[in-house]
Amino acid sequence: MRARAIVAALVLSATAAVMSPAMAQRPDTSGPQKEAMQKVAHWIGEWEGTGWSMRGPGQKEEFKVTESVQPKLGGMLLLVQGLGKSKDTSTGAETVEHDALAVVSFDPKEGKYRFRHYTMQGASGDDEIVLTEKGMNWELKTEGQPFRIRFTIEIQGDTWHEFGEFSRDGQTWMRTMEMTLQRVSKKG
Repeated sequence: MRARAIVAALVLSATAAVMSPAMAQRPDTSGPQKEAMQKVAHWIGEWEGTGWSMRGPGQKEEFKVTESVQPKLGGMLLLVQGLGKSKDTSTGAETVEHDALAVVSFDPKEGKYRFRHYTMQGASGDDEIVLTEKGMNWELKTEGQPFRIRFTIEIQGDTWHEFGEFSRDGQTWMRTMEMTLQRVSKKG
């Protein structure tokens, strides 16, 4: 019995010696990411407002929208969740028209902001965000398609203005959605 205890202790000691370097805390290399994410920290908060989108030619639909922007992983990511509801004009019932989730990050190797997004309709993408003087913009990848789609967000104080545009030639753009939100809380 004593021999088994000694063998077990030796096995545990050997395992601990092998595992300790693997389990040791890795050095924190998040500095560049956290620093870059400070440039989009003004986006953090709870937002509410209204907007419209085009469902088809001449079919403009109005909606109410909320956006929640939360810092995650110690500020290295922003989690963005948007929910848009419209009212059925015949019944008055609210319907969810827009339910989307996105993760905003900074890739220090590429020196670029990334926007990974998902919608309730099953669409998803991984696009680059370009910071501008007033906010940010991004273009959805439409590889193999004869059109382009881009979005712009401008945040001034506690007002968020966003619009989406569509182009068949990359030169002439048509606005397809627009919304204006007010920050209701600075906590994300």
